[in-house]
Amino acid sequence: TNFSSLGMSVSNLISMLLSLDVGLAEEAGAYGVVLITVLVVIVQCAVFNILIAQLVNRTASIAQWSHLMVQKKFAYVCVEMESLLPLSYRVKLFKRMGFDQPLDFEVGDDGPSGGIQELEPASIRSDPKYRPDRILRFTGEASASDPWPSQTISEEAEREEEDYQQGFAD
Repeated sequence: TNFSSLGMSVSNLISMLLSLDVGLAEEAGAYGVVLITVLVVIVQCAVFNILIAQLVNRTASIAQWSHLMVQKKFAYVCVEMESLLPLSYRVKLFKRMGFDQPLDFEVGDDGPSGGIQELEPASIRSDPKYRPDRILRFTGEASASDPWPSQTISEEAEREEEDYQQGFAD
């Protein structure tokens, strides 16, 4: 009786696969079991999509963290390798790097000592991802007797700030 017709056979096989109660399957009939099967398949597809989205999100997060851990390990190895150098050789290297020289920002505007300066090409400013520096610098000779500049943030600086904030929103 359970396999007397093709429709009944299919509905009974599906009800067994879905672990449906035999009485419920007989009550629902062949079409009811097919509808329940379609519902179960749709729900399972939705759950699988959610799980896959979470897996992709987590994988991206883990990849970012692993990249940071590799950088941290690389920095640790560099510091450890430096400590193996004789002190006299390290002093000679540091003196050759010129950390005691101030960095030139512009004419008449010497920056702080203790850094390495690398000039960037002018074409970098035309890149759409470029964000201008938020530090406003007042160039020229500095003296303790000179007053602070009375200039407020200009419209250009405000526009640069808006562009900068928009970069975080992207």
